[in-house]
Amino acid sequence: MKTYIYILQDPITQEVRYVGKSNNPKRRYTSHLCDKPKVKYYSYYWIQSLLKKGLKPIMTIIDETDHDWQQLEKYWIGQFKAWGFKLTNITEGGEGQRGVKFSKETRQKM
Repeated sequence: MKTYIYILQDPITQEVRYVGKSNNPKRRYTSHLCDKPKVKYYSYYWIQSLLKKGLKPIMTIIDETDHDWQQLEKYWIGQFKAWGFKLTNITEGGEGQRGVKFSKETRQKM
């Protein structure tokens, strides 16, 4: 099964704000726009701020693989950070969001 690595960009500045992976990018994009997660991440607040302005992030697929998506996602997150982008990703990639534990300080910031 193909896994796609994608970015979400700010529609005004074109700045890359999020790097993710999905087996179904269209469905994942829709979930970014519609999800109301119990634990709200930085990307959630960023996307909500765009939606309040009548805007949506731009999704672009930047890579794809049939295996080892974890290393590819880590690579792209690291690369965009090295290029100076202020990503909303909460991890370095490769593990998904399930099981992520936040410190008390991080929860307060969110």
